[in-house]
Amino acid sequence: MIIEVCKRGDPYLKEFYHNNPLEMVQAGDWLEWTPERIKGAFNFGNGTINDLQRFIRDNNHIHCLFYDLDKQCFI
Repeated sequence: MIIEVCKRGDPYLKEFYHNNPLEMVQAGDWLEWTPERIKGAFNFGNGTINDLQRFIRDNNHIHCLFYDLDKQCFI
């Protein structure tokens, strides 16, 4: 499962988690990319994990961090 958290420098992250995204992960303060969310978010309601991976790589990595809960690491 992939989750999304704020990136360093975000005021919310700084105020509540001392600018430590891992604290945010451990606190459960994140957005979960479920299969349903992925499907609805991309490709006109037919999104796949490949669409999410492309989104992370091409766009959103500059604004957010993504964490793989299964592998216990940021991606």
